[in-house]
Order: sequence, then structure tokens, then C-alpha cells
Amino acid sequence: MRPRVICWVAAGAIVAGVAAGCSRRDAHGTATTPPTLWQDEFDGPQGASPDPGNWSAETGGSGWGNQQLQYYTSSAATLDGDGHLVITAEPAPSGLSCWYGPCSFVSGRITTYRRFAQRYGHFEVRMKLPAGTATWPAVWMMGTDRYSVGWPESGELDIAEHVGRDGDVVSGAAHGPGFSGGAAITGDTHVTSGDFHTYSLDWTPDEITWRIDGTQFHHVTAPDVPDWVFDKEFFVIIDLAVGGEHAGDPGPGDDAPQTLVVDYIRVTSDALPRRLNRAAPRRTTALRTRS
Repeated sequence: MRPRVICWVAAGAIVAGVAAGCSRRDAHGTATTPPTLWQDEFDGPQGASPDPGNWSAETGGSGWGNQQLQYYTSSAATLDGDGHLVITAEPAPSGLSCWYGPCSFVSGRITTYRRFAQRYGHFEVRMKLPAGTATWPAVWMMGTDRYSVGWPESGELDIAEHVGRDGDVVSGAAHGPGFSGGAAITGDTHVTSGDFHTYSLDWTPDEITWRIDGTQFHHVTAPDVPDWVFDKEFFVIIDLAVGGEHAGDPGPGDDAPQTLVVDYIRVTSDALPRRLNRAAPRRTTALRTRS
């Protein structure tokens, strides 16, 4: 007898931004929990940096592949003391130089490169998106060979990405050789502004599925892409960019501090079957090129 998967949604769960719960049952009907491979609950004192065993900060104002306006600093990504990671984008102090001259904004970008990487599994992040028109937050992954073979040959998987001027639209995408940047295989969903939502990606050897609050909004299989580069370890990146070729010019609201708030990120060894919560066919849009 094959294991069964049982899922439930608590009353009001989608409204509250809480993911549907799922457990597996073995051949005897006993509930089992997929093993946790890696996680960060962002516990720690207010103002502390995220766990250095999990993350390192990337810094600088190079434009990050598409003329972004922010200068990434290590101090812009900190814990709030209540179990959250907070990345703040705000006007830059004087004295910082970016690719275009004196920097307009500072923000934060953290990565698990050389600390954690994983091939396949269930990746889940609960977070609340910032406001602003040119904010560009994302939780995404790249192949660990990124710095040897380059992008897009390394592959990229965007668990969730949002541009302020797009309103309530959030995207998930797969990038690789022949399907990167504006040609990425992309699916969109909609969120309630200002609320926490749970975004997840289920990755198996031949298919990848994206969900928000337990409901599927995007799905890719190996035959969908010219070159399936998703058979190796990927590392995780969380960042909050400002402006650039995709996010556009800042508006008046971007002068106020904007925050990306992350409750947790968890990786388990089990990916939910793609038949669960099957949504409408994906809608493809042009996405950005990150670096």
C-alpha cells in the first residue's frame, strides 16, 4: 500500500496567510512528518544579524545585473526580536558610491552560498511584502556552480518575486539556458497587500510546482524547457532591490523606509504531489535578469 497524503485548510487560513497543512500517512495509517533538512526561524535579539551559520551578507552598489539603484549593506538585514528577519530599503546616507554615482538607496541581500544548498525537496517561506512602487523583493535560488559556469547556465528558481508597481501580483519562475530573463517560464498569482503569505516550491527530478498558501499557481516539467538544469544543488538568496530595468524608476512613496518581513524559511525532504490543489494554467510574463 502506498503512503497517503492528507491536507487540510483551517477556517480562514487563506485569509490569514497561513498555508494549508499536509501530513503523510504510511501503509498503516500512521501520520508522518517529512524530515526537515534546513530551516531558519529568525529567532534572536532585536538588531542582530541573521545566523552566520546559515547566511552571509552580500554588499555593494554594482547594479546587480540590471542597473538596480540600491547599495546593499549588512546592517539592512536584521532580526526584529519577535522571530522575523527584516530587510529595510530606505534613502542612502551620503558617502556611498553606486554604479551611477552617489547612491540613492540602501537595502539588504543575504545568501546561503557555501553554507546551505539543496537538490530537490519542499521549500517554504512565510513573509510580508513591502510597499513602494520600485521595491523588488525576492526569495530565490541559483545553482552552486553560479560563479564557475555563469548565469543562466547555473539555473535559477524564483520561489516568490514581487515588483511594487505590479500591485498585488507575485511571480514564480524558472530560468536556464534558452529560457532566462524575459523568456523565463513564469507564473503569476495575487496576494492581499500588507499580509503574511506562505510561498512554497516543490522540486523533484522532473517537475517543479509553486504554491501560495497551499494553492498551486505555477508548474514546470522537464519537457517544458530547452535545458533541464535543475538536477543539482541550489543555494538560497533573500533580497530587497530598488529600481532597475524591471522595477523602474522610484516614486514618491519609495523615499519612505520599506520593509520585507520574513517569518521563516524551511526546507524538507518531501515534495507534495503535483495533483494537489491544481490551479488554472499558468500565465507567462516577462521577468528580470538578476545576478
